[in-house]
Amino acid sequence: METAAFIATALANGLGNLAAEGVKSAYQHLKSLLQKKCNTRADLMEALDGLEKKPDSPGRKGTLGEELGAAGVQHDAEILAAAKVLMEAVEKVRPDLGRISIHQEVKGGIGYAISGTGAATVIHRAK
Repeated sequence: METAAFIATALANGLGNLAAEGVKSAYQHLKSLLQKKCNTRADLMEALDGLEKKPDSPGRKGTLGEELGAAGVQHDAEILAAAKVLMEAVEKVRPDLGRISIHQEVKGGIGYAISGTGAATVIHRAK
């Protein structure tokens, strides 16, 4: 899973569980960071609005992932940290969704490793 897709997945999973303790505040925090840092990206904000209207739509989640990638949010440590907090809040109430985590490592650049319950681990490196 690419880093931008991880963020989109965190948002989609958060939308489906807003009533759970901690999920709503984590979702709102990530959304506000995106609004603050990507406010000139109308396509990204429209994609997020679209996902909010149909959170179970794989197409809308995919579009949001594309727009997040185009905006370069996968290189923003603050947004990644907020997505991780949101995903962890969702996992507490929905362990059936499977465990997906993101780890950040800095060595001459920024590296991200995403792991999940699936067999694959995807590593994305930004310089």
